[in-house]
Amino acid sequence: MTEICFVRHGQTDWNIKKKIQGTTQTVLNERGILEARLCAIHLQAKKWDRVITSPLLRAVQTAEIINEQLRNLPITYDDCWIERDYGIATGWTYEKMISAYQAGEIHDIEENEHISKRVQLGLEKLLTLYRNERIIVISHGVTIVAALNIGLAHPLPFEKIHLQNGSLNVMKHKNNKWKVESYNELFHMNAHC
Repeated sequence: MTEICFVRHGQTDWNIKKKIQGTTQTVLNERGILEARLCAIHLQAKKWDRVITSPLLRAVQTAEIINEQLRNLPITYDDCWIERDYGIATGWTYEKMISAYQAGEIHDIEENEHISKRVQLGLEKLLTLYRNERIIVISHGVTIVAALNIGLAHPLPFEKIHLQNGSLNVMKHKNNKWKVESYNELFHMNAHC
């Protein structure tokens, strides 16, 4: 059985301002660093084989903080787990982006179907390279939702689900199919904050 724990990166200042980060290189703020540390404390209760991360800096920082606690597992950087490309809407607030999108003023946002295909490729790579391992994947909200949708009987609407920073989301591959065990878990945060 292959198990993946998807971790949404820790908080950034853009998260607080509700600005769309997309593929912009933003860094963790103090709260984000704490969230990554709390994830690490929780994750060390199990044995993990490796860490895979989006190459975006906020995810890499989260992965490095978690990996320090887990005694330096192998880290792989993989573009399959990068955040959605929001095109010209990057840096805008969500309200401005939604309004402009509904008015037909934005045409360069990465489509859900493309994200789903990219994530499916990422899951296939994990199964091919690391079958029967326990893997931590540090990624981004929309990307993790796309992964979870592969393991759910009834997919979640991308726009309706908001995964919290530092949330844990677990999927297992067994009997040739993915199954979501849990998502948007924050108990490790609530116990320490």
